[in-house]
Amino acid sequence: MDRLKTNELSLGLDQGFRGDLIDNFEKIQKGVDGQSDSLNKQILDMLGNVAPQDQNEVTQARIDGNGKAYDTLKGREDATQATAETALSEERDTSVEVQAARTNSSSQTYPTLKERMDSQENDLNNNINSKLAQISVIPETFANLGALQSKYPTGKPGIFVVADTGHKYIWVNGTWVDSGVYQAVGLADGIEEDVENHNKFLTTNFIAKASDLDLDSNYKDFDLVPVNSVVTYAYIGAEVLHQPGDSNTDGGTLITRTYANLPGDGGGTVQTFFRNTGKVFARIKWGSPATFKSWAEITNGNLDEINKNVDVINKFLTRKFISKATDLDSTYTDFDLVPANSVVTYAYIGSEVLNQPSDSTTDGGTLVTQTYTNSPGKGGGSVQTFTRNTGKSFTRIKWGNPATYNQWTEITKNDYRETTMSLFETISVVGDSFARGTIGNNGKYYTNDDISWPTMIGRRNGIKYLNIAKGGITTRDYLTDPDCLPKLNLSEPSDLYVLILGINDAGKLGTSYLGTIDDIKTDSVHNADTFYGNYGKIISSIKTKSPNAIIFMFDTPFGSVNDSFNAAAKNIANHFSLPFISHSSMPLFSSSYFKDNLSLGHPIAPLYAAMSVVYENAISRYFQSNPLVLKQFKFSSDNLVNTTSGTALTLSGTGISNEVSSMQYDVSRDIFGKVVKIDYDVIIDSEMKDSSDIGIQFFNGYPEWTFSKLAGKHFRGVYHVSDKILYPMDTSTTKPLKIRAVINNFLGKVTVTNVVMKRAM
Repeated sequence: MDRLKTNELSLGLDQGFRGDLIDNFEKIQKGVDGQSDSLNKQILDMLGNVAPQDQNEVTQARIDGNGKAYDTLKGREDATQATAETALSEERDTSVEVQAARTNSSSQTYPTLKERMDSQENDLNNNINSKLAQISVIPETFANLGALQSKYPTGKPGIFVVADTGHKYIWVNGTWVDSGVYQAVGLADGIEEDVENHNKFLTTNFIAKASDLDLDSNYKDFDLVPVNSVVTYAYIGAEVLHQPGDSNTDGGTLITRTYANLPGDGGGTVQTFFRNTGKVFARIKWGSPATFKSWAEITNGNLDEINKNVDVINKFLTRKFISKATDLDSTYTDFDLVPANSVVTYAYIGSEVLNQPSDSTTDGGTLVTQTYTNSPGKGGGSVQTFTRNTGKSFTRIKWGNPATYNQWTEITKNDYRETTMSLFETISVVGDSFARGTIGNNGKYYTNDDISWPTMIGRRNGIKYLNIAKGGITTRDYLTDPDCLPKLNLSEPSDLYVLILGINDAGKLGTSYLGTIDDIKTDSVHNADTFYGNYGKIISSIKTKSPNAIIFMFDTPFGSVNDSFNAAAKNIANHFSLPFISHSSMPLFSSSYFKDNLSLGHPIAPLYAAMSVVYENAISRYFQSNPLVLKQFKFSSDNLVNTTSGTALTLSGTGISNEVSSMQYDVSRDIFGKVVKIDYDVIIDSEMKDSSDIGIQFFNGYPEWTFSKLAGKHFRGVYHVSDKILYPMDTSTTKPLKIRAVINNFLGKVTVTNVVMKRAM
């Protein structure tokens, strides 16, 4: 620092003196500032960038990791040593305790404590499951405590309710203990219903052996199995009552469903039993008092899996019972809108309930709607099954984008009453262009008999089909058109006549042509020129032509303007006591598939094929349900060959032509002018050559006409021959009619036996 001015200071306070003072002060300040800067530089050189509060290392070392400060560094080190010694001691103690815990009360030692705990947990779960399996969560009810004690004197797991007091009892320490009023306090509004709904399938059981049946007698009788339950019978025997009668050794799973958890004696319960062989059976409980109908086997496809666990089964969240019209709300008046995963029983059902199967609007039943999720929204996958109280069952699935329900399909059941169209040898259809296979294209109509639905029925069943239908025909024109009734009268009689007329009557002649049932007279010659009268003439002509034939009637496949003609067709069928089916009972004709596949108002080829299946199934099902309609079918066709028909016609061939049997059968003269059917067996003892033939021949004054023969190359054996002919009118009533066997160019032995001749229909 510069030297200060001292001795040189003036004693006066003049301007110079003041200047010197100022200079001195400035020098002092600069000296102090210079020393401070020098000291700070030395500190920085030694400590670098360490923060001032951290620059005392010893002070910082007195604070431990938890922020606790000690007075001295030694104090902290002493405390750390003491803690470490304590932890080491505790670790030694813990190690001994863990080793001891690895051994259970049965002196079994596990490698690790975790393994022992896992084993205990498994044992506990098994014990709990075993106990729960013995407990039914549906209370069993008794009239009073005495009845309960009488049935279970040694107790039983579960909850039991006595009706006289409403109290629940449980078995505790060897006695029945009163546990208070059963559900004395109701749940809050809405909660009880939700709990009920979410627990629809309340019971599951597994019958592994015969002794399991003794735990609860309800499982010895399918009629008594708890509702809304799933029971698997790994063991099943004859002591289990009311199971399907096909077997009492093949086990299976029984699913019992209804709209309520405690239905009492009411109807609506549906049972499905899945045999372990793959067979599936179903039945419904109905009536007053309600009883189970007979089991029916379902044969058109079984479920690949039945519900595998209670989780899946508990997806039935909604149940509903419709007992009267006022029970219907907007949800239950349309099957499309019924909630997913629900069981709804319709004791009342009417035409206002939309999208139900179209077979009936009066027969109630139980609708089960199932899907993979409880909130399906508009997605596909929902499946509905509707079981009528008549025992019929229908199913459909919701699919596509956007998802919509397919048409209902009736579940075909394996029924010993089934009747097929192959019962009939010949069929004739009285109809219009829809029976002729007419197709509309480019403003024109083309007739294709080979794609008509009657032709396809004939091809499938080997039935001979006579085409007596014509496009555009009315019942009035049918009487005189050479391709219609005149052709029918000249043709060979048929076993079955199917009548479908009325489309053109409605379109061309209108309702003024209808008439009334009174237009049909005892003598059809006097019938009025109306729809009723002319249709009656057609039916009377068929009855005269083929008195033992079956006549089957349908209305038209269209409603609207045809409604009055459809009603008239049903009245006519009733008048003549003929089988009748309405097109409204066949879903195909109300489907978009039918409506969308018409060209110029006529079906295209694939639609005709579908119609052939629908018509065939409808006729077959009718005969299945009404077998007495066929009681007289083929009933009166007696054998026209005399009683010696049991005697064989035997010939030993020499290789020449026209070798005849010495024995001859007398034949009734009733065959003249009639269609006759002849059946017989031919037995040959050696091979027939290409030029050989064997046959049956009429003789004795009548044209010798071999109308039935076995011809060409045949090996040694027995051959059945069946033929049908229209025999000419009698030319001489004085000579008897006989038949004989004839052979040509055959060297072996021939036997013609079992000869039967009958009038055809």
